[in-house]
Amino acid sequence: MDRNTEVFKQLLDPKFDWSNFDLETIVGLGQEVAANKKIAYSVLGKLAIALEHLPKRTSIKEYAKDIGVAPASLRVYKHVEEQFIGLELPEDISWGAKRVLASQENTKEALKEALEHGLSNPEIVKTFGTKNVRHVICPKCEQEIEI
Repeated sequence: MDRNTEVFKQLLDPKFDWSNFDLETIVGLGQEVAANKKIAYSVLGKLAIALEHLPKRTSIKEYAKDIGVAPASLRVYKHVEEQFIGLELPEDISWGAKRVLASQENTKEALKEALEHGLSNPEIVKTFGTKNVRHVICPKCEQEIEI
């Protein structure tokens, strides 16, 4: 178990004493947790993509069970990451903004437009969030997911 996991588990302990934490510490921890979440979704999506290229592979459903993630979530992470293959993204792009851009008919053009206009993450979600929501059917399990 890595250090972050150990620290986070301690923080989740109901007996943990939060009274020693100041605002700066709480904000710092919150930022680290939020950053790890964003990175985790992207890494899980890339791992699911890599899974397809293994000579001996397992299904997304089996892999999701093995790692403790819902199969539908893993399919979304994978789909979002597939939309950005070969594209450069700003480091500070949020998962929500990334997911909304990936749901557009032309992800590359939507990303280009967002960058040209200097849109923040909330502005990306607001601007593109109501456009072109797509439904994807998994060819293996035939489950429909909204992206």
